[in-house]
Amino acid sequence: MALTKSEARTSRFYAAAIVAVLYGLLFLSLPESALELSQDPSAPKDAGWLPWSGAFLIGIALAAWLAATQPDRQRALVVGLALSYLLVALSLLYSTVAGEYQGAQWFIWVPILINLGLTVAMIWLITKQARPGGL
Repeated sequence: MALTKSEARTSRFYAAAIVAVLYGLLFLSLPESALELSQDPSAPKDAGWLPWSGAFLIGIALAAWLAATQPDRQRALVVGLALSYLLVALSLLYSTVAGEYQGAQWFIWVPILINLGLTVAMIWLITKQARPGGL
C-alpha cells in the first residue's frame, strides 16, 4: 500500500525520532557499551561525559515525534534539525578523514550516513514547505 504525500512527509519526522531515541538510549543508559563498541583506543576511560548527549537526543526525538502531528507548522524545527544533522555528519566525517578517530570504521560511518540521510530528508521537507500547497 502506497503512502500518501502527507504520510510520506510525516514518516520523515518519525524516522528522525526513532534514530534519535535509539542513539539517545544507548548513550544515556549504556555509555560504557557505546565506548566499547567504538573500539577507539583514544576513547576516554570514563564515560561520564556521554549520558548528557543521550538525554539531549531523546529530547530531540520527542520534538521530532510531536512535529509529525502537525508537520506543516514545523518549519523552524525542520531547518534546525537539517542543520544539526548536517553538522553532526560533517564533524564525524572530519574526525575520520583527519585521522582523529581510530576506532571501528562501521561505528563512525553508520552515524555519518544516517545523519546525511536525515539531512536530505529535512531538506526535502523544507523544499516542500516552501512551495505553495507544500506541507
